[in-house]
Amino acid sequence: MATATAPKSSIFVNSVPTNFLWATLLLKNIGAPVTPNNINNVLRWQAAENPPASWYNRNNPLNASLGTNKGDGTGLYSDLTTAAKETATMIVQGYKGGAIGGGIYTALMNNAPTDQFSIQVVNSNWSSNHYGVAAAGSNVAVPGRQATWFTSIPVPGVVAASNADVNEGTAPAGSGIASPATVSADAAANAGVQGCESKKPIILINTLGSSFTGAKLQITACQIKAMGGGLAVFFGGGLMLGGLFMLSSAFAKSAIGKQLAPVAGVLGGAPGKVASAVSYSSRNERQVNKQNKKTDRSRAKNEYESNREFIKGE
Repeated sequence: MATATAPKSSIFVNSVPTNFLWATLLLKNIGAPVTPNNINNVLRWQAAENPPASWYNRNNPLNASLGTNKGDGTGLYSDLTTAAKETATMIVQGYKGGAIGGGIYTALMNNAPTDQFSIQVVNSNWSSNHYGVAAAGSNVAVPGRQATWFTSIPVPGVVAASNADVNEGTAPAGSGIASPATVSADAAANAGVQGCESKKPIILINTLGSSFTGAKLQITACQIKAMGGGLAVFFGGGLMLGGLFMLSSAFAKSAIGKQLAPVAGVLGGAPGKVASAVSYSSRNERQVNKQNKKTDRSRAKNEYESNREFIKGE
């Protein structure tokens, strides 16, 4: 029996991968929606294949065979990134007529709830023992186990891969009958991925219950970030327009603005409109000054006439 050392994988540059990151990369390689539900389903599937503490066993989290020299799921991959690529290809090939069948691919593409995802995996040919479910054709059945078994597997917590030695050709630790320890169901939410993609979506509306995924109205951290940027641009534009208006008003009242007023009749388009506004402001100011002077002359004349009549009367 050959012995090999599994190198540390780098799903993301300079980052030690976790089971959460590997599940995310698998879904991206398949082209399936990267949702909390899909990620949790893949994490449960990992736990059904290998104990959560050694999910990275042989760099082969789901005990796939494509791209290895073993056809029974006991082969190893050079790294976890390669494992995610080959495992995804195997799932897609099943949908295209491959031996495992298309149920797993269809369930992931439809973001199926855990019970439906479990039924598709258990009834597929991924595990020759069908995870110990007699009704699915298991030869070594676990008493009482149903095709919806994955619903009873807690979502594993975040576990980083290690450089521990692993043995090629050994029986998979899980092989469909693993009993994962109870851990937090939400611990995988913010592991490893950097930036807004690492945050869990916020559920705004869930009127029909968590079991009906389609009824949820969710918003992601990236969407919130984008909306915040849009609002900043909107209010920034408003402030800029307000500043331009105040600047144009001050310019119209300035000495330079009054000197430019006569060009209103010469210029066309936007410059002409600006000049027209300046011209109107200048004409209006001259008319007011003219009216004030006329009023002052009339008042002075009236006072003169009054004084004259008064002198005559004496």
